[in-house]
Amino acid sequence: MIILRFLIPLVIMIFIEAVFLKLFIKEIKWLKHLLFSTIINLISSVPGVWVTISTMHLCGPVLPLIFLGLIFQLILIPLIYRKYVNWFKGLGVGIVVNIFSYIGVMIISAVISMIISNCYYQIEKHKDYKGKDSDIVLRDEIGTIYAAKTDGKFNHSLKSYNIGQAKWSTENTSNADFPLFYNRGWDISDKYLAYPTGSEFLIYPRKDYRRVISSISVEADELQFSPNGKYIAALREDEKISYKRDMTNFEGGVVVSQNGTPVKSLGRKSTVVIVDLDSHQKTQIDDNILIFNDGISWSKNSEKLLFSSIEVPSANLIYGSNDSSYSGIILEKPKSKFLFEYDITSNTYERLIEGYCGRYSPDGKSILFIKDDSFMLYDVDTKEVRTLNEIYCKNPMPQWSPSGKSIVAFENIKGGGFKQIFSRRIYVMSIDKPDEMLIIGNASEYNGLHWISE
Repeated sequence: MIILRFLIPLVIMIFIEAVFLKLFIKEIKWLKHLLFSTIINLISSVPGVWVTISTMHLCGPVLPLIFLGLIFQLILIPLIYRKYVNWFKGLGVGIVVNIFSYIGVMIISAVISMIISNCYYQIEKHKDYKGKDSDIVLRDEIGTIYAAKTDGKFNHSLKSYNIGQAKWSTENTSNADFPLFYNRGWDISDKYLAYPTGSEFLIYPRKDYRRVISSISVEADELQFSPNGKYIAALREDEKISYKRDMTNFEGGVVVSQNGTPVKSLGRKSTVVIVDLDSHQKTQIDDNILIFNDGISWSKNSEKLLFSSIEVPSANLIYGSNDSSYSGIILEKPKSKFLFEYDITSNTYERLIEGYCGRYSPDGKSILFIKDDSFMLYDVDTKEVRTLNEIYCKNPMPQWSPSGKSIVAFENIKGGGFKQIFSRRIYVMSIDKPDEMLIIGNASEYNGLHWISE
């Protein structure tokens, strides 16, 4: 697999470079240019291949390796073509050829990725759930599913999936003045839409998305309206949290390293502030524990907030990296995330169960969460846990239906490579019968999911 990751772009590079060399040095036949290009690129790739295979780090010093390969090319082209051009012309040809070749490789690779992605999606989009239809999965469901759709830098809109009609429509076609641009942190209620801009968050009335009715100075990356409409929880992402990765039984793949230390990400440390929407009073949750950025959720009575965390004080748990290029925290050992329930009236929290990405059900009797790459359901009264099904998405962003009978979430098509990376889709899953699932759209251009009763 590691060799293939180098081989495909290398072959593309050889052909593109041979074409440009033929344009500048016409005295030589095409096949000879192809031979020379092969020799040049194979020699230039030696440093990158050696570093990758010897360290097993695909995310190592990429820019230095590219620069080193470029130096090799600029030396080899004038050297190999010395019988046909002088040294200075060969150096100039090498610079121009390399610039256009790198651009060509990026463009061709992007086109190939899109073609493969689309083919995978068209072939696989209904493969896992044949025979499922909206009459089964959406039986007795109500409300509307909302998602932000981005179609280019300045073209974005709020899309809604009407349960009764079982189709997507555009609620508001927008331009640069409209929010939701590449942002998953927005939230929507039956009356308002809240959107974080970085240093503040804005609240819009549902009837006029271009009229701001409130601006609150709180930094936020994710917002959540409370069910009673009196509060909004604002989560701000801070430092990256990783732990040292054990490479003893490593079998290959992508490994991120910081200052030579292999690490695996747990997410980001986050700050949560609760804002009273009437008085604009702000209350920050005690930062004695490490809150992660994988979602917050209000209880039915709007008195408790759910999040994932590591229990012990951060000062006793972590140490800072000495690598100035890495702004984050590295843990000595892996730590399990637990769901915590925070009481906003008493400013206390309670640990519930191991897992993350917790979501209260609308009736408050269950909590949906993720553990071991599966959706799990926790019964608040009996403390029992049952597994629903596997997930194939790094950030599924699940949301309950208003009735509590279903959830809507993002999913990657099961598999690897382009199929997993690019072929995301939106699906609805029955809680009682989790094998009954309905694909309602290709999610590659969508950000954020919300299901409200209207």
